[in-house]
Amino acid sequence: MIERDRKTYRHKGFKTNHIRCVFGDVAYKRIVYEHINEEGKKEFVSLLDDAMGMEVIGKMSYNSVEAMIKAATEVSFRKAASAVNLTSQINISSQGIWNTVQEFGKKLEAEEADMANRLEEDKPQTGKEVPVLFEEADGIFLHLQKPYRPKGASGKEIKVSTAYEGIHKGKDGRNEVVGKVMTAGFEEAKDFHRIREAMIQTKYNTDEVKYRFINGDGAAWVKHPYDPDTIYQLDRFHVFKKIIYSIADPAMRKELKALYMDGKTAELLEKIDAYANSVAGNEQGDKSEEKARALYSYLCNNKAGIKAYFDMK
Repeated sequence: MIERDRKTYRHKGFKTNHIRCVFGDVAYKRIVYEHINEEGKKEFVSLLDDAMGMEVIGKMSYNSVEAMIKAATEVSFRKAASAVNLTSQINISSQGIWNTVQEFGKKLEAEEADMANRLEEDKPQTGKEVPVLFEEADGIFLHLQKPYRPKGASGKEIKVSTAYEGIHKGKDGRNEVVGKVMTAGFEEAKDFHRIREAMIQTKYNTDEVKYRFINGDGAAWVKHPYDPDTIYQLDRFHVFKKIIYSIADPAMRKELKALYMDGKTAELLEKIDAYANSVAGNEQGDKSEEKARALYSYLCNNKAGIKAYFDMK
């Protein structure tokens, strides 16, 4: 109040504000100032609210919103409202939870878009410097309610990406990724990769990364990330899954997996082609040849990504 520019901010009296917190409503009184914004329009602002830097959505504190979001990701909106009402002094309906989730989503969307728009700015990166950065990318089909899905479809694919600097053994002996950065969204591939890159740069200095690898299942959007120097690799899990689904003979499956692990791509493809020819005369209705040909085409279309990063010179 004392330090403000009195010509820019005119004192217009006190006004009470309420914030819904997990321990109940908190009321406080602050001064409202009349101000002319950059567009030349009159508006009323509170310098105290700005100085306090309160993160609120509507009239709810960030902690309250966090509790609602967490509950909504685990159970239905109705059950989430009941859980929040039982564990806090907030009284909110299922519709109120839904509204909060939507507002929070819009806030995150705006923040992500802002980060992506700043990618092209010529500013030095301040993130952690690592020699190698690994990434996993995949699409997950979600069934959606009618207003949120494409016309004629039952749902939509959400793109998911995880970046990390390495793997180590956890306390329970299981592998754990180090420095994980996750991104998910329904955006088109180009926009998703820009957001993904911006998220990664909040933690890592990508200018100093010597090698970047991205693993995927062969989807076109995974093969063309934001950084053109990123090396695409066909994910081992998806290769094994395709082999198991396409080849009925257990001995042949084992042989194909061994060729794949040894990086013998030419021999792998020859073996699959020979197998497809050997089952071509099977009785009508048998799909062994069709599946084997599909496996052959899948690996041919992703031939450049078959070789594992640890075999690269």
